[in-house]
Amino acid sequence: MDAGYRVIAGANDEEILARKYRIRLRGIDAPESSMPFGKEAKEALVKLVQGKCLKVLVYGDDRYRRCVGDIYFNSVYIQEQMLKKGLAWHYVAYDQRPELAKVILLFHGRRKQELNVLAYGLLHTLRSHGNGGKREEMQHKESVLKHSRSPVA
Repeated sequence: MDAGYRVIAGANDEEILARKYRIRLRGIDAPESSMPFGKEAKEALVKLVQGKCLKVLVYGDDRYRRCVGDIYFNSVYIQEQMLKKGLAWHYVAYDQRPELAKVILLFHGRRKQELNVLAYGLLHTLRSHGNGGKREEMQHKESVLKHSRSPVA
């Protein structure tokens, strides 16, 4: 079977023809593998979804022809889990849902130090790779980061 299909075992010895899809998690972004926390983010996502029967609500395709959607496993919202783990951030350029912003605000208070480390690593990586003409956005992020740092005991 080429064309991206495979047969998987279902309940009661049924065989199910399944197709592999590339899915972009709607509303969040995570570091690339070569960035700080990139491998940790990938490992956490794999642990949350691999080998599980997922519910995917697809909202469209992105420019790379990936499905863009929300992913659930047993009513657990996968994007929210990645945000809570501090291994993704709310991608407000493409998604203004207040519930994702709320997760970050509520969670930020509990794990402020870890999120600051993640943000510092991402800012450092952006600086070293160039900011792609987003100087104002970078300055805003640095300002937010500077004002949200708590002293280390």
